[in-house]
Amino acid sequence: MAAMKAIGLFLSLLWAQSVGIGIALPTARLHVVGTGNTSASTALQVENSSLSPLLVVQDNQRVGIGVATSAQALHVGGNFQFSGTFLPAGNAGSSGHYLHSQGANTPPLWQAVQSGWILWHVDTWDAFNTTAQDWSGSVTTCGAQYMLGGYGQCGSGCVLSKTFTGLPSHQQVMVEVHYWALDSWDHRSGVGVDHVRLDIDGNAVGYAIPGQVVTNLPSIIDTDQSVCGATGWVDRGPFLLIGHANHNSSTLSIDIRAMLNQSATDESLGVTAVYIWLR
Repeated sequence: MAAMKAIGLFLSLLWAQSVGIGIALPTARLHVVGTGNTSASTALQVENSSLSPLLVVQDNQRVGIGVATSAQALHVGGNFQFSGTFLPAGNAGSSGHYLHSQGANTPPLWQAVQSGWILWHVDTWDAFNTTAQDWSGSVTTCGAQYMLGGYGQCGSGCVLSKTFTGLPSHQQVMVEVHYWALDSWDHRSGVGVDHVRLDIDGNAVGYAIPGQVVTNLPSIIDTDQSVCGATGWVDRGPFLLIGHANHNSSTLSIDIRAMLNQSATDESLGVTAVYIWLR
């Protein structure tokens, strides 16, 4: 009798040419209905011989390939390769365009590479960015201004460094450094002028001397108008240092050098922002 029922079921499926799991009247060749609508319930799961997930369709409309639980509508556990066109918001873009993020829950946009300078990255130090952000050195405050380096941190021999990765295709780079000169930056006979130097990939590309550098007459700015540091000197800034270089690598190393001749409690460098432009 059981054999006859099995034969009858086989003939029924063969005749109907549709299979339903969890549904009496399937509307597709294979029609599966899950048991819920959350990630805890699964409508379809395919595993290999080691019981590792190959394909998992959850009842919350998420699909996982190589993962047991999907974090997004499509979650791939491994590399993703496709041979067709990538269509964010239905747009295929044009040859030479690049993808520009529009933030969370919004498809990225294809944009053309401009012939002029494009602002690629900004590191700033303010009330919302109070960590070193992978730069060498520490973050301090001068009055209400946060800065990388600063009083007691970045004097003679100080170098503030960072290596950036993932740069898009380009031919030139321009770096802007916004800095403060704290305490007794001077020009004394025999010791030279205190200044800032900018290096790109180990090559010096820019120098800057803040306005009103003291000569052999320190009384010019020897006052009590100090924002931070020693009270007998004026803290000045922000000033701008800019450097350019031919550059096409996806990696960029920046060194900001305090070319000072005294310790960080006598004269120091503070950086408030670094802008990176590409062309």
